[in-house]
Amino acid sequence: MHYGVYLLLPLAASFAAGAQLLFKTLAADGYIALISLKGLIAFSFYGLGFLMFYTCLHYLPLHIAYQFAVLTYILVNLGAFFLLQEKINSIQLVAIGVIAFGMVLLFSGSSGGDT
Repeated sequence: MHYGVYLLLPLAASFAAGAQLLFKTLAADGYIALISLKGLIAFSFYGLGFLMFYTCLHYLPLHIAYQFAVLTYILVNLGAFFLLQEKINSIQLVAIGVIAFGMVLLFSGSSGGDT
């Protein structure tokens, strides 16, 4: 087992979340903004995230690797709050916590035992 691949999973989620946040900043300018430098960076982030995730699929079962896709949702919400100054209410914060807790449960449940 290549344990370094587990480092690629959160990195892939981070690149995907970064792409989403960049696309959000571009959306106000319409489709033409996609061919700007920031658009190119956003597409590059998506591409790098995909290649990292694809590499992980080579070494890990899908049911383990895909659990980290959930991390993208958490990172996008936190990035929207901290970087884009979007509002997050208390129910959304609880939901983010539940998602994070569910991710921990899924990952710990698939790392051994009766799978």
